Amino acid sequence: MKDIFLKTTIDEFIARVEKLSNSSQANWGTMDVSQMLAHLSKAIEMAFGSLKTKRMFIGRIIGKKILKKAIGNDRYLGKNSPTSPEIKIVQESDFKQEKQHLISLLNSFLVHKTTDLDGNIHPFFGKMNADEWNKLAYKHLVTI
Repeated sequence: MKDIFLKTTIDEFIARVEKLSNSSQANWGTMDVSQMLAHLSKAIEMAFGSLKTKRMFIGRIIGKKILKKAIGNDRYLGKNSPTSPEIKIVQESDFKQEKQHLISLLNSFLVHKTTDLDGNIHPFFGKMNADEWNKLAYKHLVTI
């Protein structure tokens, strides 16, 4: 699995984002392309702790076990996996604006330290360390 704090990885993701158009078809979940870009941006904001989310009750019970299973291999996350309400985008979004915002957030991985992720809370998985966020973020972003 690649490291999201490396320029080569971020450049790869940015190239993928740049190839998207407003008419790109969803190949992963139910959101349209603009909503997906907004969703990924919110996920990055959550990883860096700037978006606070509520813990899910079921996550408090089984979150850590599922986290180990989710990031303990090189497989992608499952299609139509559940998402927390804070990052589920249902309203229409401006494609160009969302695209630029995501690219900006992707570049933020190059100026932050891995320790900026340590201890931030995921709504299902709970408190995560930098390595766990790194793996989860990569698996999330690779769906672009």
